[in-house]
Amino acid sequence: MRDWTLSKIVWVADRGFSSAENRRYLRKGDHAYIIGEKLRSGSPEVQAALSRQGRYQDVGENMRVKEVRISDTDRFVICHNPEAAERDRHMREQRVAQLVL
Repeated sequence: MRDWTLSKIVWVADRGFSSAENRRYLRKGDHAYIIGEKLRSGSPEVQAALSRQGRYQDVGENMRVKEVRISDTDRFVICHNPEAAERDRHMREQRVAQLVL
């Protein structure tokens, strides 16, 4: 990597890295970061992001997004796939029906 001339580094991590401590550590550096997180995680940050109003923008046939700032340093880009949401709803209903039997 010494031979590369990078002007900007963006760290990307999955939801297993999304603790407040890890985010604080990443903010100490000069680089940007992106952390994926499930909206059903129930974390305080997710709850704050979901409580903010904003308009979704369509970015594809089956994807819409909105940006939400929850603090001076944290922002969420909330992605919604209506097809996946419908599929997930159907799977939940099937599982609940199996449990009731």
